[in-house]
Order: sequence, then structure tokens, then C-alpha cells
Amino acid sequence: MKTKEFIKRVKELGFEVFNEDDYLVIKDEYESNVANVNKTTLAQMSTDYIEWDEIYDEDKTKLFDLLIEYAKTPIDERKEEKKFYLKHRWIKGCVIMYLYRNTLNGYCYLGDKKCRPHRQKMFTLKEIEEIKEKYNTDLSDFEKKEVEE
Repeated sequence: MKTKEFIKRVKELGFEVFNEDDYLVIKDEYESNVANVNKTTLAQMSTDYIEWDEIYDEDKTKLFDLLIEYAKTPIDERKEEKKFYLKHRWIKGCVIMYLYRNTLNGYCYLGDKKCRPHRQKMFTLKEIEEIKEKYNTDLSDFEKKEVEE
């Protein structure tokens, strides 16, 4: 399970998640600690908090399942893959040109930075390598711009 997904699902249960050193600390609505899970060590988590006993059984079971799933996830699989825009190096003017891939047919083309249906404009390193191989190109006319979340 990715860290981002874990945090989202814990928040959906009504808890808050805080980054504290090597841990993700889960707190209730009163900001009392109810659990934690280690971000850098596999299978290390704790629910040894007084407030854990105050959680409704249904929520406790769901939260416990999330903690177990995340704690069992290998460390290198918890992070989201970095994504990049591919911006054309030489085309200049009022419209900045980016590489897009049509998600319906896989064709690549240039376009502006606006979001449109069926357009993929952010690529992982693996997807960039797939494009290079499929279209027999080194993409040297493009520069990678890391997507900032």
C-alpha cells in the first residue's frame, strides 16, 4: 500500500495522520494518539495507546486492517513513483509544448498544459522508457520536469 493511499483511507475513517520522524502517527479528533506505524521498518506498528480502547469496534477493525496492510508493505513499494512532464526543448512561444499520450490509442503528440479527457501528460520513468522503445526515440528534444504535488 502506498503511503498516500494509507493516509487517505485513514482520514476517511475520521482520523488524522501526522509525520513524526520515522513514524506515521494516527490521532483521533481530540488529537490524542491512537496508533502508529513505522515508515522505514517493515512490520512495525503499535496500538498501545489508552485512546485506542475508546474507538468504536467497527472503526477499530478497519483502522487495524489498514495498519497491518501498510506495515506489511515492503518499504520500497510505499512511495509513489515520481512523475514527469516532458517539455519540448526547442519550441517556444505563447504556448508551451508538452508531450501527451492518448490513453485510448497510445499515440503521442504535442499539446498545451491543460487537462483534457484521454490525455496522459505525466509519465513515470518506466512509462518514458516504454515510449522511447515503442517509438524508437531517445526523446532528446524533451526535458523532464518533475511534477510537484
